Amino acid sequence: MKSIPNLGKRIRALRLHEGLSQTALAERLGVSTSYLNLIEHDRRPISANLLIRLAQFTDLDLKSFGAGEDQKLVVTLMEVFGDPVFDGRVPSEAETREFVASNPEIARAVLHLHHAFIETRGSASSLAAQVLDRQDLTGIDRGGMASEQVTDLLHRYRNHFPELEAEAEALHLVRVWLATEFEGGRHLTRINKIDAA
Repeated sequence: MKSIPNLGKRIRALRLHEGLSQTALAERLGVSTSYLNLIEHDRRPISANLLIRLAQFTDLDLKSFGAGEDQKLVVTLMEVFGDPVFDGRVPSEAETREFVASNPEIARAVLHLHHAFIETRGSASSLAAQVLDRQDLTGIDRGGMASEQVTDLLHRYRNHFPELEAEAEALHLVRVWLATEFEGGRHLTRINKIDAA
């Protein structure tokens, strides 16, 4: 049988996915635990008959061991990792190839997760556009970003907020009273440091 790269790692990943120990899987396959260990570490080849027996006892899809399947998965993952959501934290192609070889189901799960993220992001954008386009919704400023809204608020009140200034003055009077009541303010050195800043 033609040697499939990293086949042992894939068999180990499959065994772990199935929740089997090496001993349990070795017994099912009719081989020794040490031989299975060597197969999982790519030190011994696996025969076609043993691979077929493995498929009978697990969820192994023999098509997934086709030479092109891993490469397709690597290429697709590299495209996914190019998405700006990964913010430049892109694994190398060699790292991706190793990841796919040892964790093909997790690699497919990453693809599924990214696909779901893309759909959700599109749905959120669409929903936001629909909300902003509706004319019957009141209280939504359709034209401004948060910073623009703050600037507009400051201009509307001419940078004068009487309630806020009254509270600030009251707080200042409390501080002055405390400073005079407690021996000239020796216990309020922390407050004075804040004032100095």
